[in-house]
This record gives sequence, structure tokens and C-alpha cells, in this order.
Amino acid sequence: MREIDIPLLFTTAGLVLLGLLMVNSSTQVEYLQPNTFPQRHFFALTVGVILLVLSYIMHFKTFWAFGYIIYFLTVVLLAMPLLFSSGSIKRWVSFGGISFQPSEFAKLGLIIALANLLSNIKFNPQKLSAICFAFLVFLIPFALTIVEPDLTTAFILYCILMGMLLWRNVRTLYILLLVTPLLSIATAFHPVSWIVFIILLLTCLVLFRIKFPEILCLFSVNSVIGILTPVFWGSLKGYQQKRLLSFINPGSDPKGFGWSIIQSKIAIGSGGLFGKGLFQGTQKKLSFLPGVHTDFIYSVICEEMGFIGSTVVIGLFFILIYRAIVITKNTKNNFASLLGSGIVSLFLSQTLINLGMALGILPVAGVPLPFISYGGSSLVVSLISVGLLLNIKRRRLFY
Repeated sequence: MREIDIPLLFTTAGLVLLGLLMVNSSTQVEYLQPNTFPQRHFFALTVGVILLVLSYIMHFKTFWAFGYIIYFLTVVLLAMPLLFSSGSIKRWVSFGGISFQPSEFAKLGLIIALANLLSNIKFNPQKLSAICFAFLVFLIPFALTIVEPDLTTAFILYCILMGMLLWRNVRTLYILLLVTPLLSIATAFHPVSWIVFIILLLTCLVLFRIKFPEILCLFSVNSVIGILTPVFWGSLKGYQQKRLLSFINPGSDPKGFGWSIIQSKIAIGSGGLFGKGLFQGTQKKLSFLPGVHTDFIYSVICEEMGFIGSTVVIGLFFILIYRAIVITKNTKNNFASLLGSGIVSLFLSQTLINLGMALGILPVAGVPLPFISYGGSSLVVSLISVGLLLNIKRRRLFY
């Protein structure tokens, strides 16, 4: 039993059981009838537990040996909806009566491939060519998710890349090359704010004594990004633009794209200290709150279990991520350590985005809460990730 991380295992079990309970509670609404969601969620849980056990039993070096094959297969799966699905949103693949979301598995495929690449003895974190190759590995699934379109999953893939590069101690300049364009995008919608950002960036680079060629490189990249951002904004679909604008000011479209944020805040606030009781949430029952079993399941938890229940949920995620960091830090194998860092980045980014969305501090996006939201693909991938963490803990002394 000493080989098994008991806190991680029990925390995962607690989140999974809570997920079963909340999926059952959140789907007791008229517009989700007939209600087969709990049964389908339990089926995905069964598959996920089997794969968790397999990913725990197999030596993590097996994933290292087949890392690029796994990555290739997940990229092929990711491309299938674009090739064979109709409609403007292409995110699902159906096979034998079972539907799944390839982008969820692409997250895990990217983690394994990057861990393989970054742990290679020939990889030099101080060389730009090495970072460019890692960026290329990231860019393929990133571009495919953008085309679907699924901007939030693309951002999670970006968080995975950043987390793993930081864990690998990549040179600060290269991290800036990946981070500052996001700030450039955020400020590019107003010329004055963008100019102020560029001035502050150049000032910081000079103060930190960055070499002139590197300053020129960062300036050029951010200039191009800043110029192209308005063009990219114009290419977004109308619902994507409205979703972002409603996040900034939900009251601008209270019965449209701002509705979800407003109703989520009402549900969270109405829960009080102890909540209204399981199956008793009025925002859910009266169908005011959309996506109660997926995107906004945390809002249902707050309404029905109150501040105490919602705090327990956050505490469970804190323990999960903390144990994942400890396991990652204590392993002797570079591949296993990087694999763990990617899983930490996945859990941390996805949890923060979902909670931030429910609380109204981040834009509304289709991101499930790990282990709890309804969604078979997400649940299976989360359980496989836990199996890999347990695997790393079991073989932490292997080089």
C-alpha cells in the first residue's frame, strides 16, 4: 500500500462520487428529460476506472516508448470531426453508437509527446531551435482545435505547453515569446492601450538588460500580433464575439449571452451557508440556469450545498493538485516528471477556468469541471491522468 498515493486516490474517489451525485441532481429538470445522463456518466466512469488501472499497471516507460504514436493517433482523432462531421461546430466523433470528444484525448496526447521531447537528452532548453520544435508539436493540435472551433480547449493546450516549459527551466526569453503575445492581443483592441503595453514591455526588457537582438525579436513578434488581432477578431463567429463582450458587461445582453453569467451568480449567491438541499435548487428546477450538468455544475453545487459544500469541492481540488505536484517533484525520471507537470497544468487550468466561468470572472466557455461535470470523454481522460500519477508515484525511484 505504500506504493499507492492514498490521499490522491481518496480525493479522486470523493470527486467522482460527488460527480455522480451532482449529475443525477442537475439533470432532474424538464428540458433534460428523458434523463439517461446518470447511466451514461456511470458507463464512462466504468471505462475510466478500467483505463486508470491499466495506466497504473503499465510502466510509464511504455508511454515514453509509444509517445509519438499516441500523439499521432490523437491528432488523427482530432482531425476526424473536421473531415466527416457536418455543421459549423465539429467536435464530436460517433462510433458504434458511442460519441466522444477527440479534443479531450488530444490534451493527454500532447502531454505525452511533449514529455517525450523535453526529456530527451539532446533537448537543450537554452536553444531556440529546440523550443521551436516543441512549439510545432503543440501547434498541430492547437490549430485543429481552433478550426473546430474550440478556443477554450486550444487555450488549455497552451497552458499545458507553458506549464511543461516552465517545469523544464526553459530560458526566460522564450517564455516571454509565448506569453507577451497574449498581452498584446488583450491590449490591441484600443491603440492607446497597445502602445502603452509596448512601451512598458520595451522598458522592462531594457531594465533587465536583455540583448538588443532579443529585444528586436520580441518587439517584432508583438507588433505583428497586435496588428493582426483586429483582423482575427473580425474573423470570429458572431456568437464568439458576443460571448466575450457579454463577459465584460453581462448587462449589455441580459437575455442573450449575458444570461448564463447572471443566472450563475444568482444560483451561487442564493445557496447561502448550507444550501437549499440536494435536488432543491430553484435556478436549476425552473430552467433559468443553462448547462447545469456540464459548464455550470459548480453553480448547482453552490446553490444546493451552499458555501460549505462549495468550499469542500475547492478543497478536494486543492488536495488533488497538491498531491500531483508532490508526486511530480519527487520522481527521479525526467520523462515521468514532465508527464506529471503536464497533468498538473491540465487539472489546474481546466479547474480554474470552469470555476472562474461559474463565478463570472472568466468568459463563458464549454469547459467541464474535472470528475464532476457530465462528459464521458473528460471523465475518462481525467481518470487516466490520475492512473499515470499513481504510476509515477509507484516507480518514482526509477531513472
